[in-house]
Amino acid sequence: MANNEFRAIVKEAVDYVKTHFTYEEEIMRKTQFPEYTKHKTEHEEFVKTVLQEVRNFEEGKLFVPNHFGKIVTNRTERKYI
Repeated sequence: MANNEFRAIVKEAVDYVKTHFTYEEEIMRKTQFPEYTKHKTEHEEFVKTVLQEVRNFEEGKLFVPNHFGKIVTNRTERKYI
């Protein structure tokens, strides 16, 4: 039961992140944001990290919810002007 709830929450979060990143990247391209490539790479690395944490959880490997939360919080709290 907890596994299914966790998967549902993560799927919802990943879907949101993909939508957000797609929108943000579109704005960056349209405005010719000078660090677009670097920022897009950061997006890709973030998604890879989250998906690896999910795989670790599903494979029964060490999963530390606080660590997972910090990964998400650190990424989503970054501010760009």
